[in-house]
Amino acid sequence: MTEALTSAGPTSRPGTPAELSDDPRHVEYWRRHLRGAPPRLGLPYDRPPVSAPPASPASCELTLPPTVGRAVAVLARRERASTLMVVTAAVAAWASRLTGQDDILVTTPLARARHPERVLPVTVRLDCSGEPTFTDVLRRTREVLLDALAHRNLDASTLSAIAGPPQLVVSVSDTPPAMVDGAQLQLWWADDGSRAALHYRSPWFTATTAQRLLHQLTLLLAGAAAQDSTRLSDLPMLSPADQELLDRLPRPGATPVTAVPAQLFAEVAATHPDATAVRTRNTSISYRDLDVRATKLAHHLRQAGAGPGSVVGVCVGRGIDLPLSFLAVLKSGAVYLPLDPRHPAERLRDILDAADATLVVSTASEAVAVAAHTGPLLLLDRDEAAIAAQPDTPVTDLPDPAELAYLIYTSGSTGRPKGVEVTQAGLANLAVTLREEFAVGPQDRVSLFSSAAFDASVWEMTMAFAGGATLGVLTTAEAAPAEIAAEIRELGLTVGTYPPTLLRALTPDDLGDPRLVVSAGEQCDTDLAAAWAPGRRFVNAYGPTETTVCATFTDVAAPVTDAPAIGTALPNLAVHLLDHRLRPVPVGAPGEIFVAGVGLARGYRRQPALTAAAFLPDPHGPAGSRMYRTGDLGRFGNDGRLYHLGRVDHQVKLRGFRVELGEIEHHLMAQPMVRDAAVVMRRDGDHDRLVAYLTVDEASTDPVALRGALRAALSRALPEYMLPAAYVVLDAMPLNSSGKIDRAALPESSGEAPAGPVEQWQTPDEQRIAGLWRDALGVAQVRRTDSFFELGGHSLVAAQMIGSVRQAYQLNRLPMRLLFEKPVLADFAAAVARL
Repeated sequence: MTEALTSAGPTSRPGTPAELSDDPRHVEYWRRHLRGAPPRLGLPYDRPPVSAPPASPASCELTLPPTVGRAVAVLARRERASTLMVVTAAVAAWASRLTGQDDILVTTPLARARHPERVLPVTVRLDCSGEPTFTDVLRRTREVLLDALAHRNLDASTLSAIAGPPQLVVSVSDTPPAMVDGAQLQLWWADDGSRAALHYRSPWFTATTAQRLLHQLTLLLAGAAAQDSTRLSDLPMLSPADQELLDRLPRPGATPVTAVPAQLFAEVAATHPDATAVRTRNTSISYRDLDVRATKLAHHLRQAGAGPGSVVGVCVGRGIDLPLSFLAVLKSGAVYLPLDPRHPAERLRDILDAADATLVVSTASEAVAVAAHTGPLLLLDRDEAAIAAQPDTPVTDLPDPAELAYLIYTSGSTGRPKGVEVTQAGLANLAVTLREEFAVGPQDRVSLFSSAAFDASVWEMTMAFAGGATLGVLTTAEAAPAEIAAEIRELGLTVGTYPPTLLRALTPDDLGDPRLVVSAGEQCDTDLAAAWAPGRRFVNAYGPTETTVCATFTDVAAPVTDAPAIGTALPNLAVHLLDHRLRPVPVGAPGEIFVAGVGLARGYRRQPALTAAAFLPDPHGPAGSRMYRTGDLGRFGNDGRLYHLGRVDHQVKLRGFRVELGEIEHHLMAQPMVRDAAVVMRRDGDHDRLVAYLTVDEASTDPVALRGALRAALSRALPEYMLPAAYVVLDAMPLNSSGKIDRAALPESSGEAPAGPVEQWQTPDEQRIAGLWRDALGVAQVRRTDSFFELGGHSLVAAQMIGSVRQAYQLNRLPMRLLFEKPVLADFAAAVARL
């Protein structure tokens, strides 16, 4: 039967309905064979088909050494296979390595038995899972193609309707055939193995990319034919051109920054003493005065027991006290531990205990948030006179660059937040990078938008202070986007770092046309970049907390046609894309992102096992160097820039915050009524939200009561942004073949509908506003006793809903605080009706 497995030449034409009739058994075979197949391969497009203009065919060709053709022929004879089978297996292996997928669809034109001059384009499904050798894949391919041959009594249009349009096409013939309609990549292999060509669609793929792909494919095929017992993951694909590009990527420098952040700030304060260092709506302070006050506070901290290696918690509101305390802790040589006073007191207590904080800096108004902490408490307002009496001479015994600068607690998959220990050297390197790469100076006003507990706040303060700019502290960071924008304009901010969630709700004009905007914390898409790149410098930045806030960035220039890259490594850092054996992946192929260099954190505080799992020896760097396993997937483009492809685990980014879904699941499982829990992030319109799927012990549990009880329990341990927006009760969790929860099989949910009849509305306003709540929250049903925030609302969704109410009621003004004061629908509707 292998004799019939020859590809069509250029004169072949498909069978027609006049000569074929569809055999129902064959139709069922193909439906069964292709059922559940992936709809598309994640090919390394230069311009994805969804965003690119109409494509036209193009091609590139390689002449191959005679040894390759001979090796393919020998392998085919030994395995009782055709050349087409060997080449098809190689294309499947190449596609698997290139996309990271194991389920590969390949289309090949098979000759008809009775009419070999006529062909049937057959799409077969090839399995590359389980770390197979090339021989394993070849044998699987042989079996699948022989089955295909046995079920070819079909019209081409019938099979095309079942299989869908082809992506990858393989043909073996004496001359290159025309490109198959709908194909995106088509490999032609000469009968004698002397040449190979890759047909592609331009501009989906550029000529450079096509040449690179063809080199990688032929390299893999040559290696497979020579050593077919090699595992797919070990077959060569890294071409000389790939290696040359990787060698050009940034590497840690030989002369990293030697100063510590306190020294860098002192130099800036001495150079620009009269420049405004910090500004809020109500007050401002110069660099001279901020330097003096921070120095006095540093001496006071020293007297209270702080110093190099000791941890000082800072729990203050949004004002001058935050950057003042940040600088004072750095000047004292201690470790800065930011705490957000809006977070649950239980969580703050656990963080302070885990960090073994020496003392906590706060104010009388914010100290209630850390009342559970039993250690020393320094209140800036209460101790104002004692602080003012301290000397203004610099603290002389500064820490070594290898000592810690700050400690940030992030979400942890075990239910415990992880304390990331960042060094003085890492923060100093970030400061110099921000000053030099972004040209921030005294003419700029830089936003402080982020929560103190989020490491982006360290980035923002460092960006301003490294260049002598003014730090504009936004007191409305949790307000509606319009109110945030109004304060940004009022403060005259020219530089800002904001999450895409906020940027999507605003326009550049809303912010007063800033000169530099950095998008960070979440993935930046094409539409967002296209809206913000024109008319200013627009930067897309990426980096885990473990790499001192930022690992890579890139400028995004207008016009924007595709999703932007996340760029190249910061100075004195390096980025590796590695496979599961920590080997470099070919350019264009997905790999896990590893970061090395001076920005690496020391590790996780008092969690050595977790540190050892995430911070590994760097086999690609100098002896003794380390690299951090980010858990993110990426690929390199032809220019060496990095593209983000998603996560390899259950961590997500929500409104700029890093969230370990496992931490939420841990707290759900701790509730006595919950048997199993799985949390996923769902997209509803322009908003992402967390959805918790549960099985419970009591099937009759009232959904409304359950949601209220779970939210109350979780809100005592988790910050607001980690609370699920919806709770969906299932009879049983869907499981995969390994017996684990199959997250992909969890039902889509736009919001669970509570059981039981809908309550009767008591006023028309209740019914009217309930509809606006449903639209804003994406829930199926709202009751008059429901709380907006218990239904999953947060500040940005609240702003959207408030705007809708203003428009519906033609109100000139509807303050956001009304929703916080009256979060229950009936109360909120009554308050709106009184306006």
